[in-house]
Amino acid sequence: MKEARWKYIYIAIILLVSIRFYSFVLIPNSINQVLISFGLLSILFLNIITTQKKIQVQKLFNREVIFLILLPIFSIIGSVFYHDQSVFQSFMALLFIYMWLFYFTLHNLQPNPYKIIKIVVAMGIIWSAINIIQQFTFPNLLFLRSVVVDENFVLMTARGGVLRLGFMDQRFAVFSAIYFWFLILNKKSNVIIWIFFSLSVTAIFFTGTRQLIASLILTIVLAVLTVYKINSRQFIRVFILGSLVITLIFIFGMDFLTGLIELSEKQQVGTSDFQRAIEMKFFFNEFWPSKTSVVQYFIGNGWEYPLSGYGKEISNLREFKLSRGDVGLIGAFSKGGIVYLFVILLVFFRIFKTRVGNQDYFIKFFFLQLFMTSWTGQNFFDYLPATMLIIISLYYLEYANQNFDTNSNTQPLTNH
Repeated sequence: MKEARWKYIYIAIILLVSIRFYSFVLIPNSINQVLISFGLLSILFLNIITTQKKIQVQKLFNREVIFLILLPIFSIIGSVFYHDQSVFQSFMALLFIYMWLFYFTLHNLQPNPYKIIKIVVAMGIIWSAINIIQQFTFPNLLFLRSVVVDENFVLMTARGGVLRLGFMDQRFAVFSAIYFWFLILNKKSNVIIWIFFSLSVTAIFFTGTRQLIASLILTIVLAVLTVYKINSRQFIRVFILGSLVITLIFIFGMDFLTGLIELSEKQQVGTSDFQRAIEMKFFFNEFWPSKTSVVQYFIGNGWEYPLSGYGKEISNLREFKLSRGDVGLIGAFSKGGIVYLFVILLVFFRIFKTRVGNQDYFIKFFFLQLFMTSWTGQNFFDYLPATMLIIISLYYLEYANQNFDTNSNTQPLTNH
């Protein structure tokens, strides 16, 4: 029986909504919020009408996902009693948390895991192409987080002649880069694969985010060391081709690379180098309503609603360069407490312990890259684009593990 296409169209739409159609400037933020709300309603509806009695893919992370939903709800106590935020506003602040229900939607719809991975990879290629193309179309931009293009700001933040254009979401490009790299390592490469890999890496290079670039390079190197032996002929071939690609990127991006180095040198002699550490210390030690209460560390401060007093308090802190969205898992601890942080770390731990075939190792290395960057920037477990990507990756990991258990270590899941 032919599989229904609507499932994959629906998944693609949900992913596009989660990244606000690549931050398309012609769609107002109010419309995006409405679309996300409808997306959540559709997830709830599908979970009700498509509950499956027969499980085709085991829910290895069922308990963790339930806790990732319930613990933030429990933290409403903190936002209400510690920050005088209303119960209604506190529930509304958790809109992105409820999207974790998509995990159960995937298990109910039971789509082919490889087909949804192809959707993610395609979105990563599109993001990469947009990021490179807009380097040449500036100041005419269609994809940007800010609706109004501040030309002076964009030029001021440029590094080595490369514009840093923030739009959702670079993690899709990271996913596609790692995916194509593992195809290359597993002897499934051709010219098109190399082009897509180079496109993804170049686009990530253009973000100018040092942590992201460094973590991707480290992931690529670790992948090579994991898959190949030092004396392997295939290793030598891939090493030569990979070195050629990276060399070309460095040659054409030398000015940009110089800009990154100069910025790092400036930060080493200035106070900004310590800003992230100051933010971490503040939200880890100081942003608590009481110095004596132990309970607060278990339930957290809760999630802020932008229009509430608590939301304005968080917004005012940003004026002092104290942003909870810049400290990753420390921010997660501040919001959800120590148990919530423990569950997130447990998810990563169980991911790295989960056994998969060699052909499916790309999914674990994506999580490795995600973990390396999870201590800075957003908390990926309440940041909608990353959350949806994590859910799909968990679904694929579960399927890969199931395949590993029932077949052999060398069974290529990507051929299914």
